[in-house]
Amino acid sequence: MSNILNIIKTIWKSDRYRSLLILALYFIFFLGIIVIAKMSPKSEVKVEDKGISNIEVNDTYSFEVSIKDSIIKGTYDYSYIKFEYDGIEYEYSNDILLPNKFEYMDIIKFMNRSYVFDLIKDKEAYSTTKFKNGNTSKTYLVDDIEITTYDKELYNVDIKINDLTYKITYK
Repeated sequence: MSNILNIIKTIWKSDRYRSLLILALYFIFFLGIIVIAKMSPKSEVKVEDKGISNIEVNDTYSFEVSIKDSIIKGTYDYSYIKFEYDGIEYEYSNDILLPNKFEYMDIIKFMNRSYVFDLIKDKEAYSTTKFKNGNTSKTYLVDDIEITTYDKELYNVDIKINDLTYKITYK
């Protein structure tokens, strides 16, 4: 150990080797900082997507639902849903449907964009697809219902229930 100290003292006396020794110590110091930084656990910062929350304010809109070869067109107005399917007009409010027979009852609640938003707002997407044009779709799984969104404002949504896919466009 004293032999190493004697070598360092001898090197320290020469100006040229002293600067090289200082440079080597800086190199070791910064190398240690980099190694410690690489080994530290990574923390992910979640960025809250504010774009999706603006649908809560929008209480009046029209919508289209594509089911197989049929299209349901309707309007949503402050929890009152009015739509037409196969030439029959339906009205839905407070869990009451008039007339009360409708082939696709499970899709009615999804005609309300706020309902879709409430289902997925705290969920993590289990699948994300980025398209060449820059758009992104996210798929959420909620109680065996697959919900795919194609934009931040939820204007285009696919809902898959029991192997039947509903394509909903809110306008």
